[in-house]
Amino acid sequence: MPMQAAADGWWECTVPAPPGTRYRYALGNGPTVPDPASHAQDGDVDGWSVVVDHFAYRWKQGDWRTHPWPQSVVYELHAGAMGASAASWRSCRAWRRSASTPSS
Repeated sequence: MPMQAAADGWWECTVPAPPGTRYRYALGNGPTVPDPASHAQDGDVDGWSVVVDHFAYRWKQGDWRTHPWPQSVVYELHAGAMGASAASWRSCRAWRRSASTPSS
């Protein structure tokens, strides 16, 4: 399915794809690659991208509400960049404990 150029360097196409549909991008006559913005991968980062229905998730805590956006912290960690060693995972757990502790 050919994609069309969109604003800000994005490319897009719209096709019917139910949740669970696997897909990849074909780069001209070259390789196929996963969607770098997909919300799920089948297997590893080089696996097929998978369509996700975010509205299908059933929250277990119906009264849970997030913090207001200005009070939120988003931290993305790529453990592989740290070597993914046991020491790296211990550091992650230590950071998580400190990050989830309310400041006074």
